[in-house]
Amino acid sequence: MRFLNYILLLSIFSIFSIESVEAQIFPVTEGYVVEVENSDNCFPVIVTEDRQIFEVVQSDVKLTPGDNITFAKTTTQTTSSCLLNNQVVIYVINKNSSGHSIYLCDYVDCVTPGDANLDGQVSMDDMIMVHQRSGSEGMHRPNASAEFKEQYSADWETETYFGNNLKHLDADGSGYIMDNDLEVVSQNYNLHNEIEEVEYPVLAGFYVDIEFIEDEVVITDALAGQNSHTSAAINFTSSGQVLSNVSAISFQFSHSEEDFLKTEDIIFVQENPEFFEDDEEVPNKIFRQLSASENALDIGVSSLVPIGKTGIGRLGIMDFIIISDIIEGRSELEIPISIHIGDVKIHFNDGSIYTVNTNNDWDEIKIINQTYTDVKEVMSSDNLGLSPNPLLDELKIDFPADFDRSGSIELTIINTAGALMHSELLDPNQDAVLTLNDLSPGVYMLEVRSEKTQLNKSFVKL
Repeated sequence: MRFLNYILLLSIFSIFSIESVEAQIFPVTEGYVVEVENSDNCFPVIVTEDRQIFEVVQSDVKLTPGDNITFAKTTTQTTSSCLLNNQVVIYVINKNSSGHSIYLCDYVDCVTPGDANLDGQVSMDDMIMVHQRSGSEGMHRPNASAEFKEQYSADWETETYFGNNLKHLDADGSGYIMDNDLEVVSQNYNLHNEIEEVEYPVLAGFYVDIEFIEDEVVITDALAGQNSHTSAAINFTSSGQVLSNVSAISFQFSHSEEDFLKTEDIIFVQENPEFFEDDEEVPNKIFRQLSASENALDIGVSSLVPIGKTGIGRLGIMDFIIISDIIEGRSELEIPISIHIGDVKIHFNDGSIYTVNTNNDWDEIKIINQTYTDVKEVMSSDNLGLSPNPLLDELKIDFPADFDRSGSIELTIINTAGALMHSELLDPNQDAVLTLNDLSPGVYMLEVRSEKTQLNKSFVKL
């Protein structure tokens, strides 16, 4: 042929009646292109980045002379009749093409390990989908890795409820969906390519709410460095209906940012559940992953009981650890914590997924800090003079006559959210005038502390 500088002639003959053979490999310089003759019954031939030619099994890639082929190695097994029976001529053209590049995964349905539902990201939806199809099997993925990149894989015979080939759930490429695939999903969690938002229908008539079990948590010096606990219940409600055939539930839990509350220490527990109870023979599987959002967890509860679960009521609780030592170092007497639940989904045993609306998607609890009041005399704030109150720019402080002045005096101002807005040390022998130009209008608490005494009084900034 007139445009060919190098011609590689491949003659393959086979007299064996076998189902599959090792695919033939031909050394080729990277960037060259190929032509194929006598290939009517052949799968397409590709040139890989590691300068090898492979036959692509179950692919619709069509090569055109002049294409610059740059995709990755795919498979070493073939059932192509042309390799078994025909004589094939492959022409390698000794020049780069001026045409377009071909990427194998632009033409075939490739697997990105961890992204089971093909939305471009690894999330709790993928974790539950993989768990729900545990035990399924199909063709293994050649040259498989857990790396979050597109990898060629032959189709399996089965699809998910949403029409995605089951090969996408085989995260490790072993040909079996099992716990190892869950580990890959966990490893790649929150990784994403171009995200395609998946909209699920709303499950009408059902709601979710979250509520702290306690109104407040008191932290005192008596804890002696021991951490405290609190918890919030997650409840499913309805207008007289019950949920049925439920295989899994997932949601995102988040909390306000606090230095004494670590997201990684928060856990979900099915304590006295009224709905989705654990099964002795087929225990529930609880998944817990740090979310891509700040101060947030993705939680999933999944069951492999074939008929799913039926019921309504409490699903479980979120359990918090409050680091008491950090509270002891805080100046605020009351510290609020807010929590939120969202992205609630119900996964049914037919594979369908619905979102659930919330009745009450947030709640708040107060941490009562008594680590100062246990060791200091708390005097009546009536004798603490603040003037003017309300104020514009300056606040004059007059201490009561019996106020302890044996050491330095610490002044702190906090807002209604418990945030520290101002602090300074005063001369114990003088009354004080504070310049508060920088404070925004609102209500504030002034805390005055000496070695043995504490005073608190609110004021208003205009």
